[in-house]
Amino acid sequence: MSYSRGLTAVKLKRTDKVPVWDNISHIKWIKSRAEQGEAFLDTYRRLLEVYDIDIVPSLPSKKSIYGTALQPLPHVDEEFIYCFDPFHPPDAVDYVDALGIAPAVSVEEMAEHFYTKHMKLQNFIGERALVPGAQWHQIFHYFTTTFGLESTSYAAFSKSGRFINVVDRFAELSRKIYEAWAMTGVKFMICHDDLGMVDRTIFPPEWYREVLYPRYEYIWHPLIKAGIPFVFFSDGKTDALLPDISNLGPNGLYMDDMVDFEKMARLVGQKLFLLGNAKTSILMLGTEQDIKNDIQRCFDIGRKCKQHIMSCSGGLMENLPIQRVELYMELVEQFRKNKLKYFQA
Repeated sequence: MSYSRGLTAVKLKRTDKVPVWDNISHIKWIKSRAEQGEAFLDTYRRLLEVYDIDIVPSLPSKKSIYGTALQPLPHVDEEFIYCFDPFHPPDAVDYVDALGIAPAVSVEEMAEHFYTKHMKLQNFIGERALVPGAQWHQIFHYFTTTFGLESTSYAAFSKSGRFINVVDRFAELSRKIYEAWAMTGVKFMICHDDLGMVDRTIFPPEWYREVLYPRYEYIWHPLIKAGIPFVFFSDGKTDALLPDISNLGPNGLYMDDMVDFEKMARLVGQKLFLLGNAKTSILMLGTEQDIKNDIQRCFDIGRKCKQHIMSCSGGLMENLPIQRVELYMELVEQFRKNKLKYFQA
C-alpha cells in the first residue's frame, strides 16, 4: 500500500492518509528495534511496514547518499574553473562519486547503470515504499562541491561571460543524466541543488533567476517530456527562490526547516506537494511538548495544501537520541491515524 500511496502523492492525487517520507539513517535506533535473530536490513524493512512509510530515498548507511569525495579540488583558481570539462574531470570529485559512473560514457550505458542500481533497491524494498531516482547535482551544487564556494564566487562575478560557458557545460551533463534516467522507466525523481544557507540564499536571488532557472528548464525537459514527476531539493533558507522554481516543472518542493511553511503553503501549496519542515533542532533539543507542537504545526499547515508529505527536514540521523526518534515516529503515526487527543498537553 505504501508504494502506491507514495506514487499517488507525488502525482498530486488524493491519498487515504498523509504520506510520510523519512530517511531513517539512525542505525542504533534500527538495531534497538531488532527482533531476535533478525538481520539489520530485515529490521529496517519491517519498520517501514510498522510505520507505514511511503517514500524512502536510500538504505541506511554510514556513506552519504550525496557522494563521499566531499572536499573540493585543491588549489582552484578562476582560470581552472573557466577551462573545466565536466565530462572529463581531472581527479575524483563529488559528483562523479555520486553518479557512480564516468560522465563521459554513453547515455545508454548511463541509463543501464541507473536502472540496475535503482531497481536493485526498489526490488529490495518492494511494495513497502516508493524509492525515487536521484540526481544530487543540478548546476550550482557541481560548483560548490568541486571548486568550493569562495572560488566559485570569484569566478562567477569576475568574468561572468566565461563563467556562463562552464555553467552551460555542466547543464549539458545534467541534461544527459536526465535523458538517461528517462530511459529507465523510473517513477519519481529527486532533483537536488543546494542554493541556500541558514538565513539567506548563497548568491542574490536575481542571479539564480538569470543564470540557473533557464538552465533548470533545459535540464529537466527529459523528465517533463517523459511524464516523470520530480521534487526539487535545496537545503537552507530558500523562501526567495521556491515560488519561481515552482513554475519550472517540479511536482513538489522540499522545505528545509528554515523555510516559512505557512508562506509556501499560501504561495505554491495549491499546485505542488510540499515536503518536510519538521524541525530537527526541536527534535534534538526541545521538550516532548515542543516536539508534539512542531509535528502538529506541520500537519495543520499541510491540510491547506494540495498535497503534504510529512518529513523530518534533517532526516532521522545518528546524532539524535534514540528515544527522540522513537517519539517522533510514534507521534507522526498517531497523528496520521487522527488520534488528536494524543497531542493534548
